[in-house]
Amino acid sequence: MAFKAKTNSNKHKSHTVQDAIHEATKDEMVGLNVRISINKRATFKAKSATNNESMQDVILRAIDKYIEK
Repeated sequence: MAFKAKTNSNKHKSHTVQDAIHEATKDEMVGLNVRISINKRATFKAKSATNNESMQDVILRAIDKYIEK
């Protein structure tokens, strides 16, 4: 699923979500594998979509909150 970022005269021109994430973090990214039940994943996916968020955004926010404690 790709999107086009805002393209003003001097703004960046990322064309994929991964490019935009990489640009925003300016840090090397690594995958994270988590084993959860199928039902829990489906519920999580549905709730994040209902809130117009990606599952990755929700997980990253939770990790940031956990680290800041």
